This record gives sequence, structure tokens and C-alpha cells, in this order.
Amino acid sequence: MFLASWYPNRLDPFLGNFVQRHAEAVSAFADVAVLHVCADPGLQSRFETEAGKEKNIFTVRVYYKKIDSGIPFISFIRKYIRNSKAHLQGYEKIREYFNGDPHIVHLHVALNAGFFALRLNKKPGIPFIVTEHSTEYHAKMPALRLFPAQRICGMAELVCPVSDDLREKMKERGIANHFEVVPNVVDTALFYPESGQARSKKRIIHVSTLKEGQKNASGMLRVIQRLSERRSDFELLIVSDGDIAPAQRQAERAGLLGSVVHILPAQPIEEVARLMRGSDIFLLFSNFENLPCVIAEALCCGLPVVSSRAGGIAEMVNGRNGLLVEPRDEQGLLEQLTIMLDRCDSYDKAELHRSAAEKYSYASAGKKFNDIYSRILHEKGKDR
Repeated sequence: MFLASWYPNRLDPFLGNFVQRHAEAVSAFADVAVLHVCADPGLQSRFETEAGKEKNIFTVRVYYKKIDSGIPFISFIRKYIRNSKAHLQGYEKIREYFNGDPHIVHLHVALNAGFFALRLNKKPGIPFIVTEHSTEYHAKMPALRLFPAQRICGMAELVCPVSDDLREKMKERGIANHFEVVPNVVDTALFYPESGQARSKKRIIHVSTLKEGQKNASGMLRVIQRLSERRSDFELLIVSDGDIAPAQRQAERAGLLGSVVHILPAQPIEEVARLMRGSDIFLLFSNFENLPCVIAEALCCGLPVVSSRAGGIAEMVNGRNGLLVEPRDEQGLLEQLTIMLDRCDSYDKAELHRSAAEKYSYASAGKKFNDIYSRILHEKGKDR
């Protein structure tokens, strides 16, 4: 059972879509259920449950009425109780569907669903592993979040961060356990190379939430403005499931919107894949990251990458598939983009795809997780 702190839902259809892809990868090897709980401020009743098959995965989402209280401690206690009840309701749906308890719980993002993983671990004694995706470990965590994360991850059979960099960050935060890195995955049936279309301009594509503190969209656009003053043989396409208004305003003030810079709101994943396949270069200029799915997707489409050396990105991008700069180094980004525009046609799209698919395909991650489950269950004497 995937117990997901983050998962696509009706309030945010893109939240934790990388968790959904892990579930899809594992579903080729085992029966999978997903349980996701979240607060809905617009809910009239206390709880509402949605359950059904999604891509061969029995998926349960439980929404609970958001707690509003002027007293923080009381609000925390009430939220914890309501969240726990919501998890129990969803879990019973899964038990009914499979006629019993799951063999193992796969917790994605320790906080806050991990409290329920601890409960299931204690009684009825279901072992669990943790896959961590959160960038929260990159900064100093408040004690009210660090201590629970240490407890939850410490009780797991195994912790599977998505990058080596995140593993080291978790260790620095006092997370004590065995670690095994398993990266994010890409649907290679969607993300694959296509023969280039004849275009008058080379297309640089950027896909992100555009959250300024992390993605540094303003810095990226400043560099694009400077680049446009040097040459006119390129365009930037931005696709975002976040707030695009600030980027639109900045591009418009610079006189770039609609000519050099094109910005699209959230698109279905099939359309994102099509747009990537029709591009020449992928660009990311984040201040911090773990292991961005969008870089793996771009590489699977045969696109060379220009990115900041943030988090686990240096584990993905090297001299054979792209160029790196230090975070916030706008002059460095300008120089590397200039180099990449001149040489992007020299990269072998098929080789970029092959190398990336070997690491990030559903089959690769699904098999790794299935081997982990089997090993843990064998050690526990609970072979499936």
C-alpha cells in the first residue's frame, strides 16, 4: 500500500505526481493500493471518500473538513485527530477491497502521513519503507517537524531518498537508518525523442511550478533578456502548473512576451511530453532541488539540459548530456546557454534517451522496489 502525504487530488491535480508514477511503476510487479488524505476547506461534511481503480491501482482519497482554530495547539490536536480518522476510513476501504491488510506499506514523504505508518507498524504490525521527495531537509527544520521525521524514518525498514544528495541532507538532519537511493521515474511511452522539425528558431523549454524561492524564474528571465540582446535565433517556452502572472509581467516589461518568451499554464502530461519532443534544449535555474522529474523527462526526450548545480541535479546532468552552472550565477547561465545554442544539434538524441531510460524508466524503478519489498518480507518471515 502506498501511503502518500502528497498525491494528485481534486484540490491540486499535480501534487506529488511523481509519487503516482512510482505507484504505476510498482503496479507492473505487485497489486498496489494508494491512500491519500488531505484537508478540503470547502467541504461541508467532516469527511468525503473517493475510491476506485486508476491505471490498475486501487486509489483511495479521503478529504476532511479543514480545522480552523485561533489557538495553534488546539488546532494541531484537532487536525491530528481528524487526519487520523480520515486515514482509518480510507484504510478500511483498502482492507475491504483486498480482503485483508497489505503486506507492506510504502510511505511517500514522511510528514505527515508517516504518523499513520507508525500506527500500522505497531498494530497490526505491517512493516514500512519511506521514499522521501521533500526539499525540506535542505534547510534547517523546526524541531516540531524534525523530531517526527527522525522518529518516522528511524522506525522504517529502509529509507529510499530519490537522490544521493537528499540522502546526505537527511543524514545531516539526524535521520538514522539504512538508505537505498531509488530515483524518480519517467513514462518512456510518452517521453521519447522525435526527429526535429524545421524551425527558424531553436526552442528552449522550461517546465516548473515557477515558485520564485526555489525555481528562480526571475533570474532565468533576466538571463533570457540579456541573451536576446546578443542573438535572435532562439525562443523560450515556459509551461507551469503554478502562478504564471509574475513571469508574464516580467517578460512583458522586458518586451519579450509573445516574441522571445511564450508562457503556457498547466498542461496535461501528454501535452508536456509533446512540447518537450518538439524542443531543442531544456532549461532549469533552481536555487535548490532534489531530483527533478522534468530533467529526467527532458533527457528521455533526447534534450540536452542547461541547469544549475542544485541538489541531485549533478547526479543527472554531466558533460555528455548538458551543462551546469552554480545556483544564482546569472553570468554563468548566460555563457552556458550561449554555448548550448551553438552545439545542441551535436548531441545524440537516441543516446540521451537510452542512458536516461536505463535509470528512470518504470521498469527499472518498479523492479528495484519489488526486490526491496521481497527482501524485507523475507527477512520478516512474511513472504508473499
